Parts: sequence; structure tokens; C-alpha cells
Amino acid sequence: MSLAFLVGGMPRGGTTLVAKFLSLHPQSFCYAGETHLLPLLHGMFADAPCHPQRLEEVIDQLRRQLREAMLEMPRFSVERGAHPGNLLFCEADVERLCGGVRQLLGDRLHGLELHRAALVLLDATLARVQSRPLRGEKTPSNLFAMARYPQATRNVLVGREPLGFVRSARGRVQGADPFAAAFEGSIEASVGLYLDYAHASRRLLQQDPGALWVRFEDLALAPAAVLQRLHDHLGLAVEERALRFVEQGNDPQLEDRAPFRYRRPGLQTADDFLSPEERWKLYHLTRSVREPLGYDDAQLRALGFAVPAAWPGGALDEAVLPLYGFGAAEAGSGARSMGRRGALLLYCAPGRRFELELTLVANLPESFAGPHRLQLQVGDRVLHQHLFDSGLQCFDLQLELDERDLTAVGDAGSFAIVELECSSACCPLAHDATSPDGRELSVQLHRHALRPSDAGRPMPGTRG
Repeated sequence: MSLAFLVGGMPRGGTTLVAKFLSLHPQSFCYAGETHLLPLLHGMFADAPCHPQRLEEVIDQLRRQLREAMLEMPRFSVERGAHPGNLLFCEADVERLCGGVRQLLGDRLHGLELHRAALVLLDATLARVQSRPLRGEKTPSNLFAMARYPQATRNVLVGREPLGFVRSARGRVQGADPFAAAFEGSIEASVGLYLDYAHASRRLLQQDPGALWVRFEDLALAPAAVLQRLHDHLGLAVEERALRFVEQGNDPQLEDRAPFRYRRPGLQTADDFLSPEERWKLYHLTRSVREPLGYDDAQLRALGFAVPAAWPGGALDEAVLPLYGFGAAEAGSGARSMGRRGALLLYCAPGRRFELELTLVANLPESFAGPHRLQLQVGDRVLHQHLFDSGLQCFDLQLELDERDLTAVGDAGSFAIVELECSSACCPLAHDATSPDGRELSVQLHRHALRPSDAGRPMPGTRG
């Protein structure tokens, strides 16, 4: 059998609570402790099978990830007061799962075929510890595999508005959580993480009309209605007892069934943990992607959020910042590697037109059939499409941005978010006979420059 459903969505957005709600029915169980198996396989093997010489290195990395996700993180949570029923797996379960993946990769599975086989493998793993007939798994980053293979399983997608996401993420960092490194950094880093997941959420909802969309705000304000929708999604009759429980709590037997220690979440709208500039950036840099998800300014204000209108700071300094999808700058070269998708944030001083110059290097293995396409766009407007072959390729791009692409920040300047997407990506650990790099990679950004453009000079290379 295959998994009956998957849960993915915004980190710190309520995915764990949704998974627990799905486990309140005696016929359904969702593993909420996370395995991260599907995101890892998707990141490594979406486009090509595993290189035979790298199989054991891939399994070693998988084993480290599974031990952390299935053993160490649940132990840490239980030590902090989580329900002990979350301790489901042992070392033998990790080894069996690694052995199953080794077989799939050894058989040269990749892409959708590997994803479907992994769903079967995960279901068999859960079946050893949980006998309920409908089984699912929750990992927030399942979202990216769900968006690529939307029809492979029944999908439950969880979202949240940006302020609550940032508050919860910073709370984990300040709480000295050793697994919270992904939430560290500037407000731009938080915005970038939010945008990455929000874009993937939008892709999934566009491609899978049957996906169930659940908002954190509804978990807080109308949990019984959410529970009803979740059970309807699986074709289950909801128990009146469970409806009362999610509204009022106080049912130890249902807590043991899930298992969790239930506390109905509250909707917090206070934003005093942010500076005025951070608050403005959070709402305005996310506006274009949160609006299609039901979080436009009017809806947020109706929920009690104070969405600022005017920029509270001074003039913007010109800057180009990696927003999401890019790794840390490498020592020496300063190059940043990008996965399949990434985005650059441009802060522009007052002006009407700007040139963005980029130097990019690609080195996709020769086994990856080309040509490959790199597309750059702002919003729905495509700025440029660049085709390149496998092997080492270096190319310079010169893009022009004007009023269509720039969002004014009062009289202080403007900003733009340039999204990059590559049609192919590799994982050197899995596809190269020598590299130990386990990241999904497409291109490297070696240089960027932003400057006001000469309105009288034609701009080369700005259209595909």
C-alpha cells in the first residue's frame, strides 16, 4: 500500500497540529514527527538517477538525516514536555528504511517513479508501528515534492500569514532550539523563507484542485470546522467527541490517540518584536505572493493585524541581496550556489530605470540532457530566458528594470524581487563521481551589480 495522504506547508504554520487532528480518528494516523525523506529524494533525484559509485555516500547522508528526524528530534521534544507517544521509532526502523531506499536507488528510480515508490516505503515503515488503515506523514518541506508531483497522493496544505510565521520562528531561535538554524538571520532571510514556501503553496493549489488548504488562523478561530474538513477530505465521519475536544480540550484518551498535549492555539497580532522598518518590509515584500493565498491587506486588517502603509525609514541604499534558494557565500570566490529556484531582492535608490548585471556559472553533468533553461522574471513578467548546455558554462546577463518591475517605497526609492528558475538541477553527491556536495544545485552566482541605467541607450539581452 501507499501512504493515504501527505501534509506539507509553511514551517511554524500549524502542520504539526493538522497532523495531530488527522490522528484523532481511530482509522487514521499521521506521523507528525517528520522524516524529511521525500524532500531529500526530491532534491537529489528529481531529474536523474543516482550515480552507482555514489550510492553508499547517499545512504550515509540519508541515515544521518533519518536518525536526527526520527530519533533525536522526537527525544528532544519529549524531554521538553511533548507526549511520549511521539517516540515511535528505533535504530532498526532507520536501517530498514535506508535499506529500502538503497534498493530503489540501486534500481535507478528517479523523478515521479521514485516519489511513488517512496510513498509505499514510508507507508510500510509506519505500518510497523501503527495499524490504522489510513496513514500519512507530515514534513513541512513535503510541500516541494507535492508541488512537483501533485497527483501522486492526497494532499493537505497548511499556510499562515507572515507575522505569525516570523514570531514563531524567532521564538524557536530564542528558545535555544538546536534544530532552529533555518530560522536565523535578518528580516530579509525570514521573508525569503516565507516566500519560498508561499510560492510552492501557490503552485500546488494551481496544479491540484483537490488539495485541502488549511490556514493556521482557522485552526485558532474555528478548530472544529477545520477538523470536519480534514475528516471529510479522507472520507471519514468525524466524532462529536473529537469536535468538542478541539474546541475545549480536556480529553486525555483523545490526546493519547493523536498523541499530543492539546492546547488550542491563539491568534496573536502584536508586532512589537519588530522594528518599524522590519514590519514594513515583512508585509510589503510578501504582498504579491500572500494575496493569492487569501492574505491581502484588507483580510489581514480584518483579523486584527496592523499592516503599515508608509515606509518609516530614510532613503534606500542600493543593494542586491539573495532572498531564497541561494547557499552561503563560498570562501575565496564569494560565489553563491542556487538550487532549482531562487530569488534576488533589489533595493533601489530613487530612479526610474536600473540595470542588473549578473555573472553566472553552471556545471551540470554531461549525463543531464540539455539544453537547460534559466528564466528570470519579476512578478508575471519574464525578463530573460537563457539556454545553456551541460558541462562548464559561464555567462553574463544584463537586465533592465523599469516602472513595470519596481515597487515604490514612498520617496525613499523602490524594490524588486527577481525570481530565477532553472529547468534542471543536480546533486553533486548523487550525480558526480568526486564531489561530496549534497545540495541541489543549478547555477552559481559569481557577480552582481545594480546601477541606474542610461535611458537613451538600448539594453542588450533583456528579452528571451
